[in-house]
Amino acid sequence: MVSMGVNKLQIELSNTFFTNSPLGICVLDEKGTILDVNIQLIKILKERSKKSLIGKNVFSIVADSYKKQAVKIFKRFIKTGVSDFEEIKVQLSNKSEIWVECKRVLYKDKKNSRKFIIQYIKNIDYAKNSELELLAVNNKLSKLYENLNIGLYRTTLKGKMIFANKAFAKVFGFKSFKDIQNLNINDLSKKSNYPRTKFLKMIKQKRKVLGYEVEIKLETGKVKCIRENAQGIFDARNNLIGIEGSIEDITEKVVTHSKLIESEESYRGLFNSIREAVYIQDQTGKFLDVNDGAVKMYGYPRSSFINNTPAFLSAPNKNDFLKLSSQIERAFKGVPQEFEFWGKKKNGQIFPKQVRLYKTKYFGKEAIIALAQDISEKKDFIEKLKQSEIQYKKLFENNPNPMWIYNQETLKFLNVNDAAINHYGYSKKEFLSMTIQDIRPKEDFNNLLEDVKDAREGFSLPKVWRHIKKNGEIILVEISAHSLDYFGYKARLILSRDVTEQFKYSEQNRKLFEAVEQSSAMVLITDSNGNLEYVNKKFTEVTGYSKDEVLGKNPSILRYGINQQNEKKDLWQTLSNGDIWKGEFINRKKNGEKFFVSALISPIKNDDGKVISYFAIEEDISLLKYQKEKIDKYQKLLKGFGFALQNLLTIKDYEISLYETLK
Repeated sequence: MVSMGVNKLQIELSNTFFTNSPLGICVLDEKGTILDVNIQLIKILKERSKKSLIGKNVFSIVADSYKKQAVKIFKRFIKTGVSDFEEIKVQLSNKSEIWVECKRVLYKDKKNSRKFIIQYIKNIDYAKNSELELLAVNNKLSKLYENLNIGLYRTTLKGKMIFANKAFAKVFGFKSFKDIQNLNINDLSKKSNYPRTKFLKMIKQKRKVLGYEVEIKLETGKVKCIRENAQGIFDARNNLIGIEGSIEDITEKVVTHSKLIESEESYRGLFNSIREAVYIQDQTGKFLDVNDGAVKMYGYPRSSFINNTPAFLSAPNKNDFLKLSSQIERAFKGVPQEFEFWGKKKNGQIFPKQVRLYKTKYFGKEAIIALAQDISEKKDFIEKLKQSEIQYKKLFENNPNPMWIYNQETLKFLNVNDAAINHYGYSKKEFLSMTIQDIRPKEDFNNLLEDVKDAREGFSLPKVWRHIKKNGEIILVEISAHSLDYFGYKARLILSRDVTEQFKYSEQNRKLFEAVEQSSAMVLITDSNGNLEYVNKKFTEVTGYSKDEVLGKNPSILRYGINQQNEKKDLWQTLSNGDIWKGEFINRKKNGEKFFVSALISPIKNDDGKVISYFAIEEDISLLKYQKEKIDKYQKLLKGFGFALQNLLTIKDYEISLYETLK
């Protein structure tokens, strides 16, 4: 390393640090020419030796995308002497690029007024890429659970809403989280007649509650049945501080069991600053000196370290000091050591750190230099990433709906869950040897390829497709898709929901509705209280009333009267017995005109045999009544005419007889 005119001790320490530092170090002149580098920098840049770097301009190893920015920062540093930590990409000898963190220090040689720059470089490629990967996973997961049909939420112990997705808001009659973020879940429950006192008690006792079903009534009067799964959020002292869970609407008996995980808050600037601590220790492990990094790391003044051993900084029952003594001994023999050490700060905080030991000289005596780095954030980060991956895997494998991941380029299945295996009939081994075309009818291939080609990044809206099971059965499925990177493959995550029966019933209902709507007879449906819920087109044509004018009202508004006094009593007696009533009504149109109807009324019962509504078919028989009355009138006239004609003939016969006698 270049001498800066410092004393012998400084030279010894500087050379030791330069040679053994875990950081890459290079010495530059004012133009950025590399004058010297240490071994660690050669390793970081994957160079063979110093010769391949010395004499080069430092910007030659900077990636093109960052070169302009790096030159600008370097010029400003030469001018001001001020340097902050900066993250840049450098190009390695094999042309690949990695992330590094840089820090510069400016020195002046008093003899010839030359300026030298010491540049410290640390490889942060793993941390940076891991951070970007976690952010990408978080974004994907956020989009996934925001678009799920199951409601997710997180609240404080007092019920304050921290998070809820759109499906949760819809359960309580709202459109989105924005509509409820200032509300309390307990207030929502009160408005919905959902007492949560018992539920909270169960959470405290059992820590989690699964399959809790309850009926709620919204302010609109609508009644829903919901199923709630939840677990308590506990602090380090096992105190309940919040609740997170899911709520699904099972009113229509379309229950989708899915678990969705919440990703933790993204960590920004995980390694934005390097907090290296440096200690000088003698052969017994006593601290001879420490730098400002150690003071900042532990919160103790420098004087508290001197003549103390690592036991002074150790977390209770966390470190093996016999092993530590052995490592210090080996370091004195010239064998570098690296290990984890659990420390305890002045404020009581316990944390892990990575320690490296190297042999050095201190005031002419043998000593070791210890370089320590706080790795709390790194450990937390790795643990959270592992947990995210585990929970994401559970969401896939335990989902009750068929799910799979396929390669967008080859269309091959990359993974399938148990629900897919059970529903389609193929084994997992069979699935992984197939493509998604193998479960489609041949005539759908072109549409499938077009859909794959046009697939956009992120979440795709659900579509209905035809699929073929292993037994040859063709089913209708609703497919939801989301793009993702799967172990380096450009892939899509698929959720399949079988809607074959749903479509079958939907088509039958449509045909039945059209038949009723186009019927030549009037069709009426009432609730159990007799109030109209439906009338068909023929009803509006005959009566002159629009649907809006009669729905919700009793059919008695049409009645002009009943043919017999006891018929009304007979009608309700018959219907109360669950039988069909037949009879006639005299009704009145909107314009006041009287008309006759022949009616058939039948009660409609639920599965428990309880009458829930009434169904009536009525036919206008006014013309028939009018024709019958006319025929009866003509019959009376003809009968009278017959009597008169008979009398006339009798008189004529008498006259003829009298005439014959007189003659």
